[in-house]
Amino acid sequence: SFAGASLDYPGEDLLVVDVGGGSTEIVAGCGGGAPSRSHSFNVGCRRMTERFLAGDPPDPGELECAAAWVVDEMAPYFEQLKADGLSWQRLVAVAGTATTAVSVRERMEAYDAGKVHGYRVGKEVLDEELARLAAMSLARRRDVVGLDPGRAPVIVAGFVILSQVLELAGVDGYTASETDILQGALASLARGEWR
Repeated sequence: SFAGASLDYPGEDLLVVDVGGGSTEIVAGCGGGAPSRSHSFNVGCRRMTERFLAGDPPDPGELECAAAWVVDEMAPYFEQLKADGLSWQRLVAVAGTATTAVSVRERMEAYDAGKVHGYRVGKEVLDEELARLAAMSLARRRDVVGLDPGRAPVIVAGFVILSQVLELAGVDGYTASETDILQGALASLARGEWR
């Protein structure tokens, strides 16, 4: 994922984030190079939804507990990155949570990967969409333009995770990327790293 997500940013110090259903991966490194640090956290949008977000819609206390869980799990990693002298010029986020924030914000009737790739999502925009979707019932979220109905049950949790990662990273937004594992593998193959 890091190799693919960093293809567009050679030489830049990056933090690449992949929010999944059961886990979230956070990788630091220089674009075009090997990762400097990586960690997979057992903090994912499905896992968070099952553990904390029972309400329909979730209530503020549930959202606060969910956000606190992210901080408790991830803050030591970020502290260690900073203690080791690592920094980043850009946070790149891949996969469904990150790209859905773009499609929802842009009210995409049909998903447009070309428009999503490279789109910068400010933290304030992400938090606005989080608040909007968190205030809706699941049935209403399923009808939101730009949101795949199958993702509606877990998108609030995904946005909570991504928002807290931005906070912990000390950045005011992220760049959405459509390139990840497949493109990274192809790039490695082209460089002769796989035989």
